[in-house]
Amino acid sequence: MVYAAAEEEFSAVVGFYESANYQGLYVPNIKTLQTHYGILRHFAFDFIQNKKINPEYYELTSLAQHYGIPTRFLDWTHEFYVAFFFAFRNAVYKTYKNINENKLEGLFSDKIVIWALDRVRLQTKNNPVPLLFITPCYNNNPNLAAQKGTFSYHNKTIDWDTKTDDLQVQPLDEFINNLSQKYSSPVLYKFTLPYDEVPEGFVHIIKVGYTYSKIFPGYASICKELEDRGILRRISDALSNIKTK
Repeated sequence: MVYAAAEEEFSAVVGFYESANYQGLYVPNIKTLQTHYGILRHFAFDFIQNKKINPEYYELTSLAQHYGIPTRFLDWTHEFYVAFFFAFRNAVYKTYKNINENKLEGLFSDKIVIWALDRVRLQTKNNPVPLLFITPCYNNNPNLAAQKGTFSYHNKTIDWDTKTDDLQVQPLDEFINNLSQKYSSPVLYKFTLPYDEVPEGFVHIIKVGYTYSKIFPGYASICKELEDRGILRRISDALSNIKTK
């Protein structure tokens, strides 16, 4: 049932809260979590209200989502270079893996996809849609601040008795395209780039300062940044060898 899936989501978010708080890491100040022992028993009356996430939990859910806890929230960023960083970095490592495994046929046949959403035009008073955008406070989290993260949430009431297998899960692009008749121009844009631009594009992203250590501030991230640079060199050398043979 959908209720069971929502309860599992809540369990993960509260588990994140409890572990982070126990280690002295920042978590939002939510009085219910501070005063209720065995908080999971109070799930239906607090985290979920009217079958939707209680706004009091938006920031905590955003924080948990940002660090990998699966929730209903979807990650976005206000900065296009941040989106480019993640898209190009994933493509770089996929390219490197294929070269290492000698999967050279169709090496650059894939495309990088980056989505952009006109949030202001989407959220007009004349055309209300059940899609909320939540931007958590940046001052307590350097990662969120560096990534200028925000989250969308499809704030739709769902029947608790619906079986999970019967739930109609509609991709966001389809959902927004179905609303297109309300707008005079697109509100969701899809940009594609060929994979043969991956190495050069990622080099450019690093040169303008969008590195792993900027996106994830910290000492360990500097090592990841150096690893990225090393992977780029190896890809460049491998591609040079392929062209000269």
